[in-house]
Amino acid sequence: GHFVARKLDIPATKLFPSYPSTQQWSVMRPQTAAAVSFNMAPPDMQVISEIQQRAKREFDITIPAEMPMLFGVSEPTNIVFMPRKFHPVGDQFGAGYHFVGPAMGHARAETISDKTVRDFVSKSKSLILISLGTVFNTWPQFFEQCIDALSQSDHQAVMVVPPARIRKNLPENILAVPFVEQMAVLPRCKVFVTRSEEHTSELQSH
Repeated sequence: GHFVARKLDIPATKLFPSYPSTQQWSVMRPQTAAAVSFNMAPPDMQVISEIQQRAKREFDITIPAEMPMLFGVSEPTNIVFMPRKFHPVGDQFGAGYHFVGPAMGHARAETISDKTVRDFVSKSKSLILISLGTVFNTWPQFFEQCIDALSQSDHQAVMVVPPARIRKNLPENILAVPFVEQMAVLPRCKVFVTRSEEHTSELQSH
């Protein structure tokens, strides 16, 4: 959006689902950018490449490939979907930044839409929810370790796993799904295994 707006000479509003940056602080500092790039699945990079090629071909717009340039730009008006207090330097952002908090949407759901998940959760007496969020969930070794650790236990576990990594023939006390309504599942859990990424942390605060 930033590069299209500049090309057409029209105003733009930037939406930040996560941390905006300042000149002194950036979530895209070299070590963080390297970690994010390393954990992006190849299809994601392919999509970015296709967008770059189409933008250049159809609109003569050059979109840089560098992660900081893709995600670090801001506009005169910026809407940040996190509380200001969640940002390490939230007090350094001026009037052009509006910290509106999380857009909860379906996350506020108090019921579980998927019948398989609903039945599994309702029958569970010692439920564990395992979810690594959206960036670091391509970690098959971690999920295999969870399966090994829990397969012979008295606990039941729901693992949120990318669709391509959901395997068959899981132990009866473990269910792997690509999505759950966390607000509906968390109150039923005894343990929540998470990397505490931003969205999950905000859900727990609600």
